[in-house]
Amino acid sequence: MLADALCERGYTVEHQPWQGDFATFQHADLILLRNNWDYHYDLAGFTAWLDRVEAAALPIYNPIPLVRWNLHKRYLFDLQARGVLIPTTRVLAVDAEPEPIFQELGWNEAIIKPRTGASSHLVERVH
Repeated sequence: MLADALCERGYTVEHQPWQGDFATFQHADLILLRNNWDYHYDLAGFTAWLDRVEAAALPIYNPIPLVRWNLHKRYLFDLQARGVLIPTTRVLAVDAEPEPIFQELGWNEAIIKPRTGASSHLVERVH
């Protein structure tokens, strides 16, 4: 819908994957990150792409520091520190068992998410 609205106003809109030809981005009047849902499969590649966009000072609508901040679930703690209510959240080490947290909080079940991810990739409900 956004692309249609922009085209109706005389703009040209091209959909390009971040892993595609970087020259496409170098010639854009504006870059708008919209559906880069696969970044978590290649986080190093995506952050390297962000570095290239930043180093080239390309016009990007999404502030790169904000995009980087949002890549890791620790942003939830930043929001909480600013007064935003978030679900009770704990960070587990890789392969750690959630039992101590269940006992501490009196839980019977929890949702475990990867620190970096999109959609429901690798999200688990544990009992």
